[in-house]
Amino acid sequence: MSEIPGNEPNKPVAIVEALVTLALNALVVSGMVTEQIAVELGGAVMALVTAVVPFVHWAVTRQWTYSAARIEEDFLDAEMGVADAG
Repeated sequence: MSEIPGNEPNKPVAIVEALVTLALNALVVSGMVTEQIAVELGGAVMALVTAVVPFVHWAVTRQWTYSAARIEEDFLDAEMGVADAG
């Protein structure tokens, strides 16, 4: 697996890697693709996943952090009676 301890963005990569491996194994067992094609396809898919998933994880985490901070700020403003200017 691609998971590196302490490196949060690699957890989604490891999950996707496991799902891709499972799907490719199912294709090989069913006879739809040869083992060599599955290995080549798996390598290409995992290269793409390894490049894209950490970026998506970062973007989602960043947006969630911003949203949580904004909600907390609005809550504190409401408690203090400050009107929302934006």
